Formats: sequence, structure tokens, C-alpha cells
Amino acid sequence: MRKRAAVLGSPISHSLSPAIHNAACLALGIEGKYDAVEVKENELEGFIHEVDRTPADWIGFSLTMPLKEAIFKVADVVDPLAKQIFSANTLIPTDDGWYATSTDVAGFIWALAENDALFSPLNARLDDQLRVLCLSYSNGISAPTVTKLVRVYKCDLVSGVRTWVHLPDEDINL
Repeated sequence: MRKRAAVLGSPISHSLSPAIHNAACLALGIEGKYDAVEVKENELEGFIHEVDRTPADWIGFSLTMPLKEAIFKVADVVDPLAKQIFSANTLIPTDDGWYATSTDVAGFIWALAENDALFSPLNARLDDQLRVLCLSYSNGISAPTVTKLVRVYKCDLVSGVRTWVHLPDEDINL
């Protein structure tokens, strides 16, 4: 049985995900196909209902903007971290329905650590260190992911963003 997965979002034609995932399947000997599917926010519910009605071998979906928040209207089960950051980038069919989760926080922290980007001490404060995370990001990294990172590492954030987002007052727990 050939396994199918796809990245959903809009716009999606620029996505490198199909090339990356299909190359991984080929290299690992997995019989599978990974596509990019243009799905706008107002089309998501209909798309998932259509997937449920067709006998395709879908094993899951990656979600990009604008669907990372819209998925909460469709998912039957949402993992606690995704609920806390109100963002999910993965949708998996399970016996209990569609399960939404997020790999953004863990992936973002891993990428920073791999590139020695966690953290730079600048001034004395909080255990004689002021921890500041400087980054520039766009739609690929969700504001909730950055919020989680700031809360977990108790650091200040200096950032370049396209859209200002209010950081929640309450702490977000892992």
C-alpha cells in the first residue's frame, strides 16, 4: 500500500516539502508520495470531509499558514502543547478522529541549539545574565512558537516580524 501525505496551505506552490519528503521516502525505501495541496482557510473543513469520504491512503498532513490556527475547527483531538500555543502543524488520522499536534516548538529549539544560538548574555540581570533571543522570522515560524520559546527560556525577545502579536500574560507550560 502506497502511503500518501501532503502539506496543506495557501499559497503552497513555493513549498519545498514535497521534494524533501519524497527524497526521504526514496532514500529510506518507503513506498510513499508527498504532495503540496492548495487549501485556503475557508476550504479546510470541506477538504478534510472529502478526505474522510474517499478511500485514499492518507497518513497525515503538514500544515502551513494560514491553517495552523484554522485546524482547531476541524481536529477531533488536539495535543496539550498545540492547545497552549494555539498552533498545530501536523494532522494525523487516528481511531479517535483527526489528531492535531505541533512540532514547531521542539524543531525551533533544536535548530537554535544546533546553530549555537541559545543564548547570548548581554547585561547583568536575572542570575547576573540577561538572556536575549535575537531573530528574524516570517510566516514559516509561528508567533505562538516564539512565545513558547520566550516563556520556557525566560528571555527577552528582539525580533523582526511582519505582524505584531500580543504575547499572553500567563505562562505557557510544556
